[in-house]
Amino acid sequence: MHDTAVVIEADYFDGMQARAQPVRLRVADGFLCMEGSVTKRLPLREVQWAERTRHGVRITVLPGGASLQCGRGGEWDAWVRASGVGESAVVRAQQSWRAVCVAMLAALALGAVAYACGMPWVARALAERMPPSVERQLGERVAAALVKERWFSPTALSEQKQESIRHAFEVIAQCDGCDPASSLQLRFHKSHIGPNALALPGGVVIVTDELVELLDSREDAIQAVLAHELGHVRLRHGLRTVAQSTLLAGGIGLVFGDFSSLMAAAPAMLGQLAYSREFEREADAYALELIRAHRLSAQSMVFALQRLQRSEHDDTQPAALSTHPATAERIHFFEEAAQLTGSPR
Repeated sequence: MHDTAVVIEADYFDGMQARAQPVRLRVADGFLCMEGSVTKRLPLREVQWAERTRHGVRITVLPGGASLQCGRGGEWDAWVRASGVGESAVVRAQQSWRAVCVAMLAALALGAVAYACGMPWVARALAERMPPSVERQLGERVAAALVKERWFSPTALSEQKQESIRHAFEVIAQCDGCDPASSLQLRFHKSHIGPNALALPGGVVIVTDELVELLDSREDAIQAVLAHELGHVRLRHGLRTVAQSTLLAGGIGLVFGDFSSLMAAAPAMLGQLAYSREFEREADAYALELIRAHRLSAQSMVFALQRLQRSEHDDTQPAALSTHPATAERIHFFEEAAQLTGSPR
């Protein structure tokens, strides 16, 4: 800091009244000196200097709530530089387009790492620490909501058919080393979503009447589909989906500031769909292990997927907007596995 005779005019506000008092300012001996209608001598370390911006009034905060204002921004900035008052590193970075670009790229890279690695890890950790009772309550609430919203209605399958599928489910679940009677619930419903099966948090697995009809009641194909749903249960995908959705929405809301805005909602939706595709791949890999343990052929899942593919009315939907990987990709995965393990049972 050096002494200077450079002087600038500004308005002084004492913080008590709105009346401006014109003063002349200069820097000398490490002090800000005011002369005119107000005479003061303040240590520079106690002055909060206005940040340099492209436009706008410069407002410098003084001790005790007083302030200095100057409407000639360029002239003020030149006086500050001539007076030897240095700018902070943050202010210098804000004025540099190179520094701004570097900061933006760093923020994007950090966000990408958090999205790809950090968020799934945190969601998995939260799911592993969730009490089973809470998970079951969540699954029951989701199941009740699906019925209440009329996505599902009472099954039309006969008791004999239901018992046959339950037995097939218990057989495939026992290959996983669990007691299906204590930890899993298989339910049947007619539906408005067509042939489908889904796993809810807490071990509730729903099979639609339309899926049983589509697969011609082929036990091995139904077991293969149920093995896939069991993968969702064992890997706690339901809880992880809830956790990731919450974390993703929270992060995007911090960026956009409005959870209800389309800009915030669209990325959250697309991001969560991407996670769902990864979960489907995990569940397929899990199902393949159970299929092999039960000495089934992976062709049983190929049969189920081919039937589902033919039944889809929106098969032209882009893969990026689908919660499952492309059906052709999944069929290829199980066909390769079938070739490695030999002919179907």
